Amino acid sequence: MGKWSIGRKPGRTLGLLLLVILSFLVLCRLDWYNLLPAWLRHRQSGLQANGQYFMLEDSTFWIFGGSMHYFRVPKEYWKDRLLKMKACGLNTLTTYVPWNLHEPERGKFDFSGNLDLEAFVLMAAEIGLWVILRPGPYICSEIDLGGLPSWLLQDSGMRLRTTYKGFTEAVDLYFDHLMSRVVPLQYKHGGPIIAVQVENEYGSYNRDPAYMPYIKKALEDRGIVELLLTSDNKDGLQKGVMDGGACLDAVFVNTVSVGFLDYERKKIVIPLIQGYTRLRILVENRGRVNYGDNIDDQRKGLIGNIYLNDSPLKKFRIYSLDMKKSFFQRFSVDKWSPIPEVPTFPAFFLGALSISLSPFDTFMKLEGWEKGVVFINGQNLGRYWNIGPQETLYLPGAWLDQGINQVIVFEEKMAGPVIQFTETPHLGRSQYLD
Repeated sequence: MGKWSIGRKPGRTLGLLLLVILSFLVLCRLDWYNLLPAWLRHRQSGLQANGQYFMLEDSTFWIFGGSMHYFRVPKEYWKDRLLKMKACGLNTLTTYVPWNLHEPERGKFDFSGNLDLEAFVLMAAEIGLWVILRPGPYICSEIDLGGLPSWLLQDSGMRLRTTYKGFTEAVDLYFDHLMSRVVPLQYKHGGPIIAVQVENEYGSYNRDPAYMPYIKKALEDRGIVELLLTSDNKDGLQKGVMDGGACLDAVFVNTVSVGFLDYERKKIVIPLIQGYTRLRILVENRGRVNYGDNIDDQRKGLIGNIYLNDSPLKKFRIYSLDMKKSFFQRFSVDKWSPIPEVPTFPAFFLGALSISLSPFDTFMKLEGWEKGVVFINGQNLGRYWNIGPQETLYLPGAWLDQGINQVIVFEEKMAGPVIQFTETPHLGRSQYLD
């Protein structure tokens, strides 16, 4: 086996030649000069389009971008994921900004924790990534109502993604809060944001010709000075429609389940009971469509009349099981009772996961359970349904504590005897096909 010695002149020549060749190959392959021009010292013109090229100041700039949505990744994992993007040779991060998460209730804003947009953008800058921001207000993003807050639909005349006054007033207030955080992070102010997207795929919707100019002006009036862009596919001017999301109603008489109602089954027989009878209806919101012409019609709950023997029932007391951290914090230990031999459903189940060592990522499998949602230490882990295809839920180690971890399961129909934690995911039948 050959050995290189620094004391031999031929060896030094070979070593230096090898080093030069490797350096040349790395530079040619990654082309760091155009990936992230570190020579930028004076920021004036920002990102511009020049024919078929982008220019950053006076030099050609190639955008090698990838998307990462901060609101979908635990904050503790942001840096790891951004470093991996950088290691792949990317120089630009793109991300949506979800209005429905940042303003879950009208006038109540949240930019904390996993929704800390400023911290996310600054972290990208520290790692050496430019940022293209996609603030909407509509973002699609396969998220409920395309990222628009559902409380907008409390207005019976609401026309989303138009210059309807009720919509623009809400957008203006949201942008006032959002852009005050975004403006200092722009390229010309020393930040990493080199471009901002105006709305999202409006060519596929195109309901109001005055809407896009309004959004553009709303951004500029609040201090957005970087390159503005839009995003549409090649068929963006052809309107598309998606079927509405499902809504399921579970009906109870004196706390006893008597059946289910949905879009196909609109009637149910209720047994006749003497005396006072309490009718309870659990409405499951399976999500609002995120795309299409019918987003104005995504109201959930009891939005029409309910009839008993052709007579309308009125004066329902309607409340929401708003399953957030504050909701579960009201569940003191003394309010829980032991599980009966034959539990009634739907029901909340409380358990504990004990971890003796430092937590790692894992997967939760609910074999024997049918349909519901899981919360770990107050974090919404997600929904499960035994029809599949997915059979496990991903549980980030960052959401676990060494010691006792609280597990709460809301189950609609049937509970299994145990909850399993496994190192590998079970993704359904396709996982086992060759």
